[in-house]
Amino acid sequence: MVPALVMAAIGLVLAVLGFGVLRDGLLPIRDALILRRRGVRVTGDLMRYEHLPVLRRGRYRGSEVPVYRFPLTDGGFWEARSITAVRATVRGSGTRVEVVYDPEDPDRVTGPIRHRGHVGTAFVLLLGLVALGLFVFLWTTALTHIA
Repeated sequence: MVPALVMAAIGLVLAVLGFGVLRDGLLPIRDALILRRRGVRVTGDLMRYEHLPVLRRGRYRGSEVPVYRFPLTDGGFWEARSITAVRATVRGSGTRVEVVYDPEDPDRVTGPIRHRGHVGTAFVLLLGLVALGLFVFLWTTALTHIA
């Protein structure tokens, strides 16, 4: 009885983690689809990079997220962080780049997209699916031992 409850508890933790990872993996896909459907291409300026820290092996390592300044369709200018991060600073600030932004939500912007980001998104989605699969396995195993 106790091992079944432990399996069920571990399964629930995996379900919560799995759904969180899937949500985090699906948001960039949603944003990319929105930009593909209604995005406007303009030439903007790479203003700077903002560091997003990620704790790995006791040290902070993270991605650099470009911040772009670009003209809006109404003639004004907007500055926003990209929805896609890059591994390292490739270009200096002030560099002219082509950006794509959503006119309904100018904070949804991206610069030149590299295929490396798609591999990372696919890995996150796979990880979420594995966690949910383990949840289903542990939960059904726990229920058969309780009944």
